[in-house]
Amino acid sequence: MEYQLRGSEARTVQVTGAAPGIFMAAGKPQAVVVNQDAAFNSEASPAARGEIVTLFATGTGATSPAGITGKLPPPGRAPAGDVVVTFGGVAGELQFAGEIEAGVLQVNVKVPQGAPTGAAAPLAIAVGGSASPSRATVAIK
Repeated sequence: MEYQLRGSEARTVQVTGAAPGIFMAAGKPQAVVVNQDAAFNSEASPAARGEIVTLFATGTGATSPAGITGKLPPPGRAPAGDVVVTFGGVAGELQFAGEIEAGVLQVNVKVPQGAPTGAAAPLAIAVGGSASPSRATVAIK
């Protein structure tokens, strides 16, 4: 890097294809999830096993089709890497994964029968093998 004609030492920086993150409620680990009945997921309104829920993520990396520099992307582009959503470590059945806005991924996924129940079941997303931090939770009955 160079700033005001002064250069820095060369540094090696790791680059990853994706660094996904699930949108969460402000200051809480509760993920922003919409249940199949269109209610926001919460302790008072948990999703049932076998239902399809919708969650939102970012940082999913390259898309297909690829973006074009200087142009707004069309909605519906999918991550180039495989998308896997897990509930307490149990993979859900992916129904849809596509951008609804530039950089905002909508994921519709079926809650697996083996998912743990409770007000704060761990929720994670992985794209192309890169996993989200394990802080997000979802309520499952």
